[in-house]
Amino acid sequence: MADAVRDAARTVAAELGSNSVAVTVTVTDVFGPFDTDPVEAGQDAVDDALTAAGDAVYDAATATREAADDVASATREAADDVASATRRAVDEAAEEDGNARRRSTAANDARDRARRSGA
Repeated sequence: MADAVRDAARTVAAELGSNSVAVTVTVTDVFGPFDTDPVEAGQDAVDDALTAAGDAVYDAATATREAADDVASATREAADDVASATRRAVDEAAEEDGNARRRSTAANDARDRARRSGA
């Protein structure tokens, strides 16, 4: 193979008009028809990595969405609980205010009766 490359290079150089041509051929690897193409194998590995990364991103997005839905639901429930407790507290305060006003009115009436009766 190296000899064939050297001969082809000499032929081309001779056609260009050069009489003396030095051709150095260094073979660093031999790739046969049954060998695995390293570029294709690398592309397959990249494709596999991209698929795995895409799956991981999808799974993370799904988990994040589910967690956000859980937090939103818990927040709504807590807000409803606070609103209910606030309504109960306002109702109880209004009832106590009404009771206090009735007691005050009753005390004022009793004082007025006592003054009128001369006590």
